[in-house]
Amino acid sequence: MPMADTFDVDVAIVGGGCAGLALASRLAVDGGPSCVVLEAKPAFADDRTWCFWDSGELARWGLAPDAAWESWCLRLGDREIVHRSPGHRYVCVSARSFHQTHLTRIAGAGRVRVEMGQAVAGIGEDGVVTLADASRGRIRARQVFDARPPTPTPGALVQHFEGWEIETEEATFDPSRVVLMDFEPGGGPEVVFLYVLPFSPRRALVEATVLSRQLWPEARYRAAILGYVGRRFGLGEGGFTVRRRERGVLPMEPARVSPPGPAIRIGSASGASKMSSGYAFPFIQAQVAALADAILAGVPIPEGVGRNPVLAWMDGVFVDVLKRDPQSAPDLFYRMFRGTTGGRFARFMMEQPSPADVLAVVASLPTLPFLRAAARRAA
Repeated sequence: MPMADTFDVDVAIVGGGCAGLALASRLAVDGGPSCVVLEAKPAFADDRTWCFWDSGELARWGLAPDAAWESWCLRLGDREIVHRSPGHRYVCVSARSFHQTHLTRIAGAGRVRVEMGQAVAGIGEDGVVTLADASRGRIRARQVFDARPPTPTPGALVQHFEGWEIETEEATFDPSRVVLMDFEPGGGPEVVFLYVLPFSPRRALVEATVLSRQLWPEARYRAAILGYVGRRFGLGEGGFTVRRRERGVLPMEPARVSPPGPAIRIGSASGASKMSSGYAFPFIQAQVAALADAILAGVPIPEGVGRNPVLAWMDGVFVDVLKRDPQSAPDLFYRMFRGTTGGRFARFMMEQPSPADVLAVVASLPTLPFLRAAARRAA
C-alpha cells in the first residue's frame, strides 16, 4: 500500500470516451502531469459519429471533420424546409478519426498512457481507484475524473437510434445537404425520424432515431431503415451494402448517476449535453479544454460545465414540453426551422445565440405549453 503522501499517477481518468480521451490528449504536453486513462472496452471501435455546427471550434480543438455541409433540411410529410449557413458548417467527426488523433498525441507523451480492458469497480477517498480485475489492484491519483456515461433512468424519455453506413452501386444521395429530421407519421406515443448524412452520391449514414420511454428491439430499427431507404431512395434490401453500424441511447432527462464522490464528473454525466436534441460533443470539448488549461496552469479546477445557465434552463423547459406531449416534437421542430434562418438555428443549437436569435426561436414556438412548462420548473 502506498504511503499517505505518495501517488501512482497525478491524474486518473475513468472512461476513455469523448471526454476522457480528449482530456488525456490535452494533458499530453511537455511538462504535463502523469496521467492514466482506464477504459473498460478491450479496444476502440469505429462505432459512432459526433456531429454539430462548427464556426471554428473544431480547429481550435485540434480536430478535422470527416465531412462537412453548409446546408441541412427538415422534412415533415410533404413539407421541407432547407437551411444554409456557410459560417456554421454542419460537421461530422467519426470515432475512428477522433481516436486516431488523440491516441497519436498520447503515444508521443511518455507521461500519459491508456489502459484498455480496465473496468473500474469503485473510486474511493484519497484518489484510490479500485479496478474490477483484482489482480491489478488499485491506482492512487492526486486527481480523479469520472468520464463514464450516464445510465438513463428506467421509464425516462430517451433518444435512441441505430444507424447504418451504406454504400450503393449507383449515385443515390445528394451530398450537398444533410437531412436532420425526416419525420415518420403515425408513431403513437413514440416520435420517429430518419437522419441522413450523405458522405458522397454513393455513401451515407442512414439513422432511425426514436424519442420514447422504451428502447426498440433490433428488428424495429432494421424495419424502419429498410422501409425508409425503400420509400425515399428506391433501394431494396439487396440494393446496398452496409459498411458500418452504430447504436446509442441519449438521456433526455437528468440521468441516474452514482452518489457524489471524490472524483470530478466530466462529459455527459456532468450535464455537458443539450438534452432536447442530444448534441453533446462541442459542450464536452469546451469543458475538457477549460479543465486541461486549469490543470496545466496549476490553478483550481473550474466548477460546472460552462454552459449558459439561461439556455440550459430553456433546454429543460423544451424537454418538459416533450415529456408531456412527445407527439408535439415534429411540429415544434418544424416551427423552429420555419421561424429561423440557418445561422440563427445553428447558433441557438450550439448555445452561441444573439438576443435576436433567442427571440426568433421563442417567437416561433407556441406560447401556452411553454409557459406551463416554465411554471412547473419554477414551482
